Amino acid sequence: MSGNAKKLVLLLAAGAVFFAVLLSAQAYFSYKETTAVADACYEKGGFPAIKKSGMKIVYFECHMDAAN
Repeated sequence: MSGNAKKLVLLLAAGAVFFAVLLSAQAYFSYKETTAVADACYEKGGFPAIKKSGMKIVYFECHMDAAN
C-alpha cells in the first residue's frame, strides 16, 4: 500500500470515528433532555406524553390527574 493510500485510509477511519462520537453525543443529550422533561412532569404529579422524531422531541404534554 502506498503512502497516499495509507493516509486516505487513516483519514477515512478518523472521520468515521469522529462521526460515531458526534452521533453518540447527540443520542446521549437527546436522552438527557427527554428524561429531564419527563421527570419534571412526574414531580408535578403528571404523566408525560412524548413523541420523538429521530432524536428530537416533536410533541410533549404533561397530563395532570384531575383528582389532584
